[in-house]
Amino acid sequence: MFSRKDMLPEEDIRQIEERLQVLNTDLGLPKSLSAEELHKRLTAEDCRNFREAGHPDFMYWQRYAGMVATFIIVLMGLVAFTTGMIPLDNFVASSTAADLPAAAEAAPRAEIGAMDMDEIPAPEPEAMIEEAVEEAMETESVSDSGAETAYRSRLYAAGVEDITAALGQMEGVNDVLLLSEAPAASGSNTKMKSSSVKAPDATWQKEFTDVPGESADILKSDGTYFYYYSAPAQAGQEGLVNIIEAKTLTNVATISAGVNDGTELFIRDGRLVVVSQNRQNTAEVLYDASVLVNSRGESVESARLKEAAQRRGTGYGITTVSVYDLTNISAPTLVRSFMQDGSYQYSRLVGGRVFLFTEKAVDRRLALEEEGLLCDTLPVVRDSLSGGSAVVDAQNIAIAPESTAQNYITVSMFDVAQDNEVITNSVLGASHTYLSDGAIYFCYDVDGSSVGIMRMAVGLSMNVLSQTVVKGSMEEPFAINRYEDTLRVGTVTREGGKTYSNVYTLDNSFHPVGSVEGIGSGEQVESIRFVNDVVYITTDRETRPVYALNLADPHDPVILGQLETEPLPANFRMIEGSLLIGVKEEEGSPLRLIADDVSSGWIEDKYEDDLPGAGGSSAAATDFRALLYNSENQLAGFPVICRQPNGSLQNWGYAVYTVNEEGLARKGIVSHADVLNESIDQQRRSVLRGRVVGDRLYTFSGSVVKAHNVETLREEDTLRLV
Repeated sequence: MFSRKDMLPEEDIRQIEERLQVLNTDLGLPKSLSAEELHKRLTAEDCRNFREAGHPDFMYWQRYAGMVATFIIVLMGLVAFTTGMIPLDNFVASSTAADLPAAAEAAPRAEIGAMDMDEIPAPEPEAMIEEAVEEAMETESVSDSGAETAYRSRLYAAGVEDITAALGQMEGVNDVLLLSEAPAASGSNTKMKSSSVKAPDATWQKEFTDVPGESADILKSDGTYFYYYSAPAQAGQEGLVNIIEAKTLTNVATISAGVNDGTELFIRDGRLVVVSQNRQNTAEVLYDASVLVNSRGESVESARLKEAAQRRGTGYGITTVSVYDLTNISAPTLVRSFMQDGSYQYSRLVGGRVFLFTEKAVDRRLALEEEGLLCDTLPVVRDSLSGGSAVVDAQNIAIAPESTAQNYITVSMFDVAQDNEVITNSVLGASHTYLSDGAIYFCYDVDGSSVGIMRMAVGLSMNVLSQTVVKGSMEEPFAINRYEDTLRVGTVTREGGKTYSNVYTLDNSFHPVGSVEGIGSGEQVESIRFVNDVVYITTDRETRPVYALNLADPHDPVILGQLETEPLPANFRMIEGSLLIGVKEEEGSPLRLIADDVSSGWIEDKYEDDLPGAGGSSAAATDFRALLYNSENQLAGFPVICRQPNGSLQNWGYAVYTVNEEGLARKGIVSHADVLNESIDQQRRSVLRGRVVGDRLYTFSGSVVKAHNVETLREEDTLRLV
């Protein structure tokens, strides 16, 4: 089921500790003879030998450790006794509260990541998950001197040479237009061709992956103000972040997000975080003379610096994070900016910390050149607080074993309110990531037949701790899930022309504990969904297409059976504890709002409503953030475009429903378009988001914000954006 290479340090240490238990554990061993210290002195071969009780090396180490430990303990005891410091019978090692790090006694309570951001829910299990993340972040191992101690995985590079060697071993070359062959950037429309696949975002499916924190979005609210990004009407124009007072529906401030390919926001601790993708006119800032150098420190000649920077900014992509202080809400002040190369994947806010994920495709033909520049081999970051740009230290880059993906997934972490150092780590060869419970899981393909998973601890520092391999391929980014103390992974295997799926469970120590393989042999797997203790696997069967597995006992997963029900919506949210709600969009069929009851461990279609028209589309079908649920009013809402059989518009706006024990009741569809005309700019008039504050439902399009009475949907106020 699982295949492993040499054990990582924590595995070696665990087994060394087991062997050392033959010593008298009542007498504390000196630190110099601890499992951690012994491990540092052992080579990989030594470690293997030391774990074998019958091997001479083990016997020698055991004998040596026992003799030295006995000598030191007796000597220390005699000295203490003869000097009157302590009586001999009290010489027993113990741990006291004073030995614990202060953070362990007073870990800050994390915020509740309300997805709507329009209500403050009571503490739920999700809040406890987030609190656990905070504890994991704050309570790392601390030495006697107060300095952090962490085991460095052998997966980390020792230097640039290791990165170059790994790239040299990867087969093939990325289908990316060589930067050295690219035409000089000549305006905002210059694009670099790249066929590299963006790493899917595994974390946005919060409601069924139990991911702590909140996702960035184009709309945020603190209950008093809305913070809303409106995209420009035309390419090449600047996007704007509008700060809008909810009560009066007035725009109190506007922040330019520059010319970019999209912007998302966070609001926390009196600060606004603006995350922009591929912001133009920033390439020369990130790729300055300090990173446009080769391994010998020789820089690109000054006359070519601008050209070289623009080509890399366009080819690799740049993600920019700007932090504004909102003490004076009418005049936000920029207090920090951070830049990271690579295409923007996603970001999350957990307990006041922002996690930023980007993907940078590497062209080996540039990275392996004798005169290659460091910025073509390593990721690049820039922080306004530390000043200047820098390539990520190779020793902070882990190499995914046997991966052929020629790209980096880079993650940076920093506090919103505290202007402290940004911590950055990267993985060469990862394909997508999953953030959960104080850890980041990096997934990657191994020879098309198995999935490698690396676990990175998240705390005062970031460090890869474990790595394992499971059978199959992970074809869906949300086929990995952390629930309670178990990591669950769903994979797809193809053998002999047949396709089947597998589910594996791993414990807190990243050890395999259970599995079910060969599910739905010969059937095409379409989706894998984890919902609490159950995983649903949808195949292309015409009858009973959905398999349900009970994972309550991770050591013994059980196939409950096959369900005569249609697949779950691609994006859904869990509400009221056991009700899944989502929007279904199918070609040639009306839009549908579906609510499924899963309280019994099975999918039971409870409610369903077809929207008007013969067909339609909704942003909520592909992006869960576009689906609103407000528990106080039991109200659901989402953008809709409904069409008649001939394709003409029938409804264009925001559908609003009441969801309760009696079912789904459509309240109406509010619109920002004065007339249903295809010639109207849909981006400017299409409703993108909705929020509830007080007794009002607010809807947001590209150019208008409207306030409606939450009960009657009567329009009460309108704000036209610049």
